Amino acid sequence: MGLSVSGRDVAPSAHRRRLFSTHFSAAVFAAALCLPLLAGCDGSAPASEAKDVPPALTVSTVAASKQAIDRNIIVTGSVVAWQDLSIGTEISGLKVVAVPVEEGDVVKKGQLLAQIDNTVISAQFRHAEGAVREAQANLKFAESENVRAKELVARGNISAQSAQDRETKLLSAAAKLSMAEAQRDEMKARLVATSIVAPVDGYISKRSILIGDVVAAGREAFRMVRDSRLELDAQIPETDLGLVRVGQKARITQENMPTVTATVRAIAPTVDPKTRLGTVHVELPQGSPLKPGMFARAEILTSQAVAVAVPDAAVIWRDGKAGVFVIGPRNHVILRTVGAGARQNGWVQITEGLEPGEHVITTGAGFLHDGDVVAVQTAGNASTAKE
Repeated sequence: MGLSVSGRDVAPSAHRRRLFSTHFSAAVFAAALCLPLLAGCDGSAPASEAKDVPPALTVSTVAASKQAIDRNIIVTGSVVAWQDLSIGTEISGLKVVAVPVEEGDVVKKGQLLAQIDNTVISAQFRHAEGAVREAQANLKFAESENVRAKELVARGNISAQSAQDRETKLLSAAAKLSMAEAQRDEMKARLVATSIVAPVDGYISKRSILIGDVVAAGREAFRMVRDSRLELDAQIPETDLGLVRVGQKARITQENMPTVTATVRAIAPTVDPKTRLGTVHVELPQGSPLKPGMFARAEILTSQAVAVAVPDAAVIWRDGKAGVFVIGPRNHVILRTVGAGARQNGWVQITEGLEPGEHVITTGAGFLHDGDVVAVQTAGNASTAKE
């Protein structure tokens, strides 16, 4: 028995085939539309779009260069006088009648600092001088009598005893003259002591007497800085003492004052056993604005070397390590770890990780991350990322 299909059954099958064909064509068309969109779904953008990535920051660069870098030891200390002289007088009980100098005055050796009333001592000195003249006359007379006695003894006109008496009187007259001269010299010294004078050149750092004061022997009247020379007594750790040499230069700074260039004059021969600090005497130049008693900071130049250096602003610290940003392909920045050494005048010594001539980012380096795209400012124009 054969299978027969009626015309009513065939019509629906043809209709279903036409519907399937229509739906399939629509699906293919939709898939074709989605392909460009799916191309960017794998995390990569077309090359045309990569060129349009906006820069994270506009930066400027500086080429690393070789510079003379100083190795310094930083120390602190107090400004003191090279030699601080205490000046007084050897007499007591007399009044001061004149004080012609003030604190801070520069004086010369022998210049009058204070005058003490010398009326009484002057009179005593004149009396002593008169006693000397009298003793000289007595001595002269005794000498002539002694000569005459010797002649008379030779002729037998006087006894030997008389001649010996005259010789004794001669010796006594000579002794009295010596005593009178000593007393006169003492009065002269006291008279000189009534004038307090500068023992050396320098300046007056302190004045302790005024007109009308009664002086006392041994009392300080003035304090004086010899030759106006000051120095910084800098305290330095014992571990750094071996690096310091006499004659090395030092830069001394004090707040609100210009930097002073000084020289190491001497190194103390001992170290404090409690603090483990030694003392370095740094001589200040004449006319320095620093004053005795000031606290100051010094950088002692111990050595100098030529090394690769970059501006201080180019060095950043990430995870405890020093680094710089260099410009890579298409203006992508690369964070490079470097060794940072001594700092001087706004520059940092680079001990490793960078070659001379390589450009590093200065402005804005602290805001960048490895791989950021930047615009590099050159000659007043910003260049954006390029291939």
